Amino acid sequence: MEIERDGKRERVNVEGVFVFIGFKPVGRYLFKEHIDHDKNGYLITDQFMRTSIPGVYAAGDTRAQLAKQITTAVGDATTAVLHAERYIEELKDIERTFPAEPKEVAAETASKAELVTFAPGDIVLKEGDAADRFYMIIKGEADVTQSGPDGAPVVINRFGAGDYFGEIGLLNDAPRKATVRARTPLEVMALDRETFARLMKSSQATEDEVRRVAAERSRAPTPR
Repeated sequence: MEIERDGKRERVNVEGVFVFIGFKPVGRYLFKEHIDHDKNGYLITDQFMRTSIPGVYAAGDTRAQLAKQITTAVGDATTAVLHAERYIEELKDIERTFPAEPKEVAAETASKAELVTFAPGDIVLKEGDAADRFYMIIKGEADVTQSGPDGAPVVINRFGAGDYFGEIGLLNDAPRKATVRARTPLEVMALDRETFARLMKSSQATEDEVRRVAAERSRAPTPR
C-alpha cells in the first residue's frame, strides 16, 4: 500500500487495511433545530436510542457514543427497533384510552411511560401506601382488594386490558385505598406523578372522565 507522509510517498507492506473516515458525523445537520446534538454534532440519545423528540430514535455513528464500529451500530439499531415498536403500542393504548388528548401530549406521555410486568400474585400497589404512580393495563388481569373487618382481603373489583387504576390517590394526594394484585401475568404502563398531572391538565375532557371514574370507585361500598 502506498501512503503519503510529510510530502513523500512511500510503500508500506500490510496484511490488511481498516478505513477510517474521521470524526465529523454526516448527520450533524440532521434536524439541527429540533433534536438535541452534542458540541461535536452527534445526536444525543439515551440508553434506548431515544432522542429529545418523542418517537424519534437514532442509531450508529450519527449518535454520541464512544465506539464507531459496525457491531455497535447493529446493536444500536436492534435496541432502537425494539423500543420504537413498544413506543408505538403504548401510544396506541394512550390514544385509545384518552381520545381527547392532544397528539403531542399523547406522544410525550408514551415516551415517558415505563413498561412493568408482574407475575400472578405480585402486588402492584398496596392499600395504605403513598400514591406515586398511575397504571394502565396492557395485558392480563388484576384483582382489587380491601381489608375486611377481620383484616382479611376482600375482592371488590377486577381490572383487565384497557383499564387503568391508581388515579384516586394521585388526584386526592392521599394514600392508596386498596391493594391491586396481579391475577394473571400482568403487563402495565406506569406513569409517574408529574406525567399523570400533565396528562390531566392538557385535556379537560380527559380530566373530567378520570375524575368521574375515581368518584364512582370512591363511592363503591367497602367490605363489612
